[in-house]
Amino acid sequence: MAHIAAMGVSQISSSIYMPELPLKSQNLQPSSVFLKRFSVAHKRFNLVKATVDGSPSPGLYSAKQFELTPENVDMVLEDVRPYLISDGGNVEVVSVEDGVVSLQLQG
Repeated sequence: MAHIAAMGVSQISSSIYMPELPLKSQNLQPSSVFLKRFSVAHKRFNLVKATVDGSPSPGLYSAKQFELTPENVDMVLEDVRPYLISDGGNVEVVSVEDGVVSLQLQG
């Protein structure tokens, strides 16, 4: 990290590209997509950020707020469980007290 700071700003180049994403097959409309590419001392890095409107369910990226209860935490974890189960694991809500959520990870 110190090496990057010591190089100076003149050696860092930056440009923005608009990539084509295969969103039409999913019937999704991008609200903003950008790819920022920069290089530092002949090393190239790509940063991608995309947001999509009109997705079928809010899923993991929902801005919806819930009261912090064991039932609501369990409901939110339902989006994560299939991935954990497919890898041989699971998760269980142990408690929710004073804003602290305790989970038991299995597998």
